[in-house]
Amino acid sequence: MSRIDNHQMGFAEYDLYLDGITLSPILKTMSNFLDRDPVLAGMVRRNLESGVRHPRRGRKGLSAEPILRAAVLMFFYNLTFRELCERIAESPLLRIFTRIRYDHVPGHDAFNRAIRKITPETLRAIHERVLVIADENGIINPDKVRADCTATETNIHFPTDAALLCDSARVLGRLVQRLRREHHVAADGVVNHTRSAKSRAFEIAKMSHAKKDDEEKAKYLELLIIVEETIRDAEIVNGMALRQIERFCPKERKKVEKICECIRYFIVLAKKVVEQTDRRIINNEKVPASEKIFSIFETHTDIIMRGKSRKPVEFGHKIMITECEGGMVSDYRVLKGNPSDSGLVEGIIERHKTMFGGAPFTLACDSGFYSEENIKFCRKEGV
Repeated sequence: MSRIDNHQMGFAEYDLYLDGITLSPILKTMSNFLDRDPVLAGMVRRNLESGVRHPRRGRKGLSAEPILRAAVLMFFYNLTFRELCERIAESPLLRIFTRIRYDHVPGHDAFNRAIRKITPETLRAIHERVLVIADENGIINPDKVRADCTATETNIHFPTDAALLCDSARVLGRLVQRLRREHHVAADGVVNHTRSAKSRAFEIAKMSHAKKDDEEKAKYLELLIIVEETIRDAEIVNGMALRQIERFCPKERKKVEKICECIRYFIVLAKKVVEQTDRRIINNEKVPASEKIFSIFETHTDIIMRGKSRKPVEFGHKIMITECEGGMVSDYRVLKGNPSDSGLVEGIIERHKTMFGGAPFTLACDSGFYSEENIKFCRKEGV
């Protein structure tokens, strides 16, 4: 899984050194920082070894330090995993920076698996360590702070009820077909309703506003019936597969159990989508945002309304970012739902006090953070 980095300088690397070809000042600063603080690589190593029964056995892989340095490159230059792999493979200096040197550069999927194992807690610990060093060296001024909120969107299509119902029928139909075709699970009378669901969803999407009042509810009823039949068929095939599980060899049994687990997971989500559509479209009920599901693939997605004229509604997560003078982010939070900005000020100051030992002298925010209570609280804290 991992190995300790004790690589000596190679001849090609020594030639670069003799020619005066060195890392850029930014990369050199980052490399020196990572060398001075080996605890960071230790935290990454623990993440990589988490869940691995014998981390010191088996095939050798990259050590924690190259993975940490590759992650730094990726986030600093805003690269994809493919771009990261290509940049390191093409550049001798980036090979030196990441400590991969002249070994084989792993593929983008290997970087993906490794970097994704670094937990948010480790990333936050690294970030806080960087802040402490920046404060000690006078790179930032923690007395002057500004805060704002933004939104990051999840990769989903616009969540109409018809599209969510169609997604539910399509995914369940595909999983059921895998059990029947690849693993020969017998289930008589089961039909794939994917094409029918797509057809109804397309008809609803193309419906004019004049026709919507009269015909939309009828089309939604047809689509709901199709999805409910798909759910029933999925439950039947899932039950048949579990009853026949003993006839599979151990390797195939794991595959069947995994598919059955996915079917049960999407059945729960499909039932939520059916209930949500029935309440909104059929019964004309106003469903609170906290009870809605906006994607069966990215179920954590929130609806965010920030009052922007160009994009009044966004689907993803609201993020609060605090920045010290000097341009360095001092705090960040992924918020649940769409809380008011005015309720975030106390948390901003309290976390700043924990990090830097005192409240900031100046705090700048936009008008969304304003309230009389916040002004009183800031004055009380000496802001």
